[in-house]
Amino acid sequence: MAAPLSPFAKRALLARMTPPTIWRDPYRVRAYEADAAGLASVQTICNYFQETAGYHAAALGVSAPDLLRSGLTWVQTRLRVQVARRPAWLEDVAVETWPSGDNGRTATREYYLLGADGAVLARGVSTWAVLDVQRRRPVRIPDAIHHLVLPERPPALPPGAEPPGALEGPAGAAEFRVRRSDLDLNGHVNNVRYIEWLAEATPPEGFDLAAFDLAYRAEVFLGEAIEVLTAEQPPAEGARVFRHSVRAAGKEAARAETRWRPTSGM
Repeated sequence: MAAPLSPFAKRALLARMTPPTIWRDPYRVRAYEADAAGLASVQTICNYFQETAGYHAAALGVSAPDLLRSGLTWVQTRLRVQVARRPAWLEDVAVETWPSGDNGRTATREYYLLGADGAVLARGVSTWAVLDVQRRRPVRIPDAIHHLVLPERPPALPPGAEPPGALEGPAGAAEFRVRRSDLDLNGHVNNVRYIEWLAEATPPEGFDLAAFDLAYRAEVFLGEAIEVLTAEQPPAEGARVFRHSVRAAGKEAARAETRWRPTSGM
């Protein structure tokens, strides 16, 4: 007798019959997802984005388990997020996500975090490559992804932004060590852990993370020592701006730029 399907598997199976081009999931901010101010952290918002993306990919038949049957998997190469307002503990929100195309080498996915009134609380776009699991090398986007039906919807963030540049000049340093709890299903550091490192490494008190652009450049694994170098840049639009370089095992694992606004501005 076959094992019963999990609720997730049932939902994905039903959705595959008529997969929606835009996927929507509700969330309620839990106490352990809120910070000392009682607001969902930016990391929590990014986890919502990633979770909903996984559900949609499963419904479309292009999830990580689907790709793994061909010896492939997804890896995120870039994440851009802007936060207008962080929701509070017990607040009901929803995430909407949809694929927005590919260039043969990478594919993009858009996100909205919506309040109960439909207001956009945060928006983002992620860029993904497909990795050969054995060779740990990127491959061209498979046809199943390339031929997805895309919704006629404007991107959540303006396309074409240049990725963060190299860190230059004096920089402060913060050090971390990769723990087992930092790893994801691919056996390397989870995408959101980088955002936590950036937040811990950035000095301003009384400021909240309002936006970031994070470009992943190399995998990071269990036990590796992490150094996050951070240098402040000229302010922009009333925000403090920092540039970061995440380094591990003699390589640059990620580059990022973060923007911080006064806490009262949230």
